[in-house]
Amino acid sequence: QAEELDPLEVKLGAPAKRRARGLQRVSPSGLEGGTHVRLSDQRSDGGGDRAVAMARGTLMHAWFEQISWLDSGPPSDDQLRAVAARLPDVNVAPEDVAGLLADFHAMLDRPHVAGCLRREAYQEFAPARIQVETERPIAVRDGDRLLVGNIDRLVTIYDGDRPIAADILDFKTDSIPPGDEKVVAKKVKFYGPQIVAYRSAVGSIFRLDSSQMSAKLLFVDAGIVEEL
Repeated sequence: QAEELDPLEVKLGAPAKRRARGLQRVSPSGLEGGTHVRLSDQRSDGGGDRAVAMARGTLMHAWFEQISWLDSGPPSDDQLRAVAARLPDVNVAPEDVAGLLADFHAMLDRPHVAGCLRREAYQEFAPARIQVETERPIAVRDGDRLLVGNIDRLVTIYDGDRPIAADILDFKTDSIPPGDEKVVAKKVKFYGPQIVAYRSAVGSIFRLDSSQMSAKLLFVDAGIVEEL
């Protein structure tokens, strides 16, 4: 689906992934934590709790995917329920949907999160054409590896047909204790390699240098936005 706006353009989805032979396929999300990740960090929760958290994260990502611009209002609960019902890897019990919907709407009420999803976040570029893509597939060669994955939300600014800037937004549903800056810093460090890979891919695709790109981690449960 796509919503045409003037002078703003929204696209949900993107061109198919490209393939390459003889290259190691790497997912940017697989780079989280750098080259060394302590097993204890990955097993801090019980297996069942971790599975539940991952399923919840998948659902929230799918719901955020439905947003082009929050200015137009959030997706309806009926739309969100339909998305949840057709997710292949998430089985949401009917009695849990109401609580999950409340969680999602609470995320959208958090000022820093909501601000990133509104047109005014890019008012400095007016009246340029702005394109929004959700779950934007990437497949880009990076040395001897192929970066393959999906960017949660990519905002690209154009001067005519020429890309002049891009903003990468990545949604995280990690639990963060209120006011715990050390945990936030640890999370940013952990996810940093993933965002570096996304920036590399976007720079290659759109021929942008680092000064023309920005990237943000949106910790949507905590209402925290960290720019990298």
